[in-house]
Amino acid sequence: MHNDLKIIIVLYNKKVEDIKAINTIVKNGLSENIYIYDNSEDEMDNSSIDLSKFNYIHDKTNPGVVGAYNKYINRFVKDNESKWILLMDHDTDISDIYIKDLLQAIKLTPLPKIIAPKLFFNETLISPSKVRFNKSWIDNDLKDIHGCVNNENITLLNSLLCINIDVFKNGIFFDDKLPLDYSDFDFIERFKLRYNNFYILNSSVQHELSSFTSTFNPKDTSVLKRFDVYIKSAKYYSEKSNQRIVLFWALIRALKLTIKKKSMFFLKRYFELIFRDING
Repeated sequence: MHNDLKIIIVLYNKKVEDIKAINTIVKNGLSENIYIYDNSEDEMDNSSIDLSKFNYIHDKTNPGVVGAYNKYINRFVKDNESKWILLMDHDTDISDIYIKDLLQAIKLTPLPKIIAPKLFFNETLISPSKVRFNKSWIDNDLKDIHGCVNNENITLLNSLLCINIDVFKNGIFFDDKLPLDYSDFDFIERFKLRYNNFYILNSSVQHELSSFTSTFNPKDTSVLKRFDVYIKSAKYYSEKSNQRIVLFWALIRALKLTIKKKSMFFLKRYFELIFRDING
């Protein structure tokens, strides 16, 4: 067990044995470092895997990825446990090489307070990315960066952020009012107010981007709820950051989905939520 590292893994309607990343972590002797937060409706049983090997919490209220992160992070900070906290979800696969690179990196001194790999969706680099007009933009020039880098105009996705516990001790937590969308962007922007650098590993990792189903079904409540969460988060973050341009980007997304899914639902829902919130 590496006492300097805690690994938080958030699950939703997935079984532990089906998550390749967990199998890779176990294979590398880090079972006791794993802290699973299960947001699924039904609690997992021990019929197919021994959950006693892990630290496991089931929460059917589903506080979102951020709510899960914060519950474990608060515990680690209170008990002064570990130096580094690695954030994961079930959408990201990892390799033995990544784990080796990460464990070597956390031994370096001094080191920036965030360590991150390069996240790819197929051949596209999605993290790190450039920040322009309060939005992240894919930039292929970032494919070659590694080591200690200045974080001005750069942002990162939540998945596989390895964060030094000093960041949280200094009061920089994830915002519970941003359960998923904009949570990473908001956290990183506040992180950059205090710290100037990231450490980017040379490792490349595949990450599955969450998206809506290829064919839109108005009766699919999960799709409707997911879109609502996105728009509400955009509205909240635009007010918090005093950046109304965030609502413009949300409108663009609603328009793209309206065209892609050939349904006016997304555009109508955008205006319903925005004006409903404005009118109280």
